[in-house]
Amino acid sequence: MNRVFRCAVLLLSGLLPLSGRATVQIPEVLVVGSDTLEMFAMPLESAPAGVRLRLEELLDAAQVRPNTACRRGYVGLWRLERGALWLEAVRTCAGRPVATGAELLPLYASGSAAWTPWVEGTIRCGSGDPVYAPPGGFERYLAHERQLTLRGGCVVRSSSYENRAYTGGVEPDENARRMRAAFDVSGAGRLPEEMTLDATFAADASGRVVRVEHASLICRDGEETVVIEDADDPRLREALRVLRAATRWNSCRVAGEWMAQHQVLPVYRRAVRCE
Repeated sequence: MNRVFRCAVLLLSGLLPLSGRATVQIPEVLVVGSDTLEMFAMPLESAPAGVRLRLEELLDAAQVRPNTACRRGYVGLWRLERGALWLEAVRTCAGRPVATGAELLPLYASGSAAWTPWVEGTIRCGSGDPVYAPPGGFERYLAHERQLTLRGGCVVRSSSYENRAYTGGVEPDENARRMRAAFDVSGAGRLPEEMTLDATFAADASGRVVRVEHASLICRDGEETVVIEDADDPRLREALRVLRAATRWNSCRVAGEWMAQHQVLPVYRRAVRCE
């Protein structure tokens, strides 16, 4: 099992630079049969107070220090067996032993592992190439995913799904150029000096926008700035029409849903007259 853990940590370390927004955190490790999976949950963080205190004492004794890739300072090695979630061991981020599950949870020990009856809710785990990394640094979605719903440390529901990334879109700068070129000023009413679209939306496999979750226009006239959120405003309607018709984006489909993304795009700037 130690060799499996070390191999898993080395594999995960190679996947770390997924996003510039935050350092991607090393996930927990879950063994299911012959599969070693990344687990995007931290059950020890919600453990009873006595367990948390014991874990902190063990980490201090091992002189474990958190780092940017593992802020919690440890990685749990877990096992799913007989429909229950078992803690095999706690390691440092480099794979050095801290404690077995039995040492941390002697009341629930079976051999060197321990059952974890406080774990409730749904956890995700998976394997394969990274597909999508939302802000925050810990969670990410892999090509092959499983969702496990637990009650009292036992699995009551399990589902699997495939995720995929699509890269048929163009760069944001090119989409901004398309927005400016396609914006029809004739029916948009009074236009300020500059307009910028701030939008959260999802695109499909073709790159076309299929869902807009939020959109507003930031309008600037001299020193005055006005934000338009009224969906019936002709300027915002035209900006959203152009977003759907003229732009193409890279996209991700996760658990059967197109993932949202946030973009800020200049859509109009009044031409400056040369005297």
